[in-house]
Amino acid sequence: MDDERVLVSHLAIGRRELSGSDLGRIKRQQKFMSSVVKKALSGDTLTNPIRTFNFLTAATKSVTTDDNRKMLRCFMTLNCAGTF
Repeated sequence: MDDERVLVSHLAIGRRELSGSDLGRIKRQQKFMSSVVKKALSGDTLTNPIRTFNFLTAATKSVTTDDNRKMLRCFMTLNCAGTF
């Protein structure tokens, strides 16, 4: 089974088992991130350029960030008036 199918399967199982639970979601996310780090740091990934490329491509497709500099400034200065 390829990595993408494993990920989808893992997340779907987690939703069924712990649906509606923030703590369950957090635990699933931590478990997933732990497995991502282990995969990234494994010798099989780091020593194989094709595998490294495929891993990084999959990781960058599945991770999103919020580029909200106003929110960042709010947290850095603790001056959040009008931010939310």
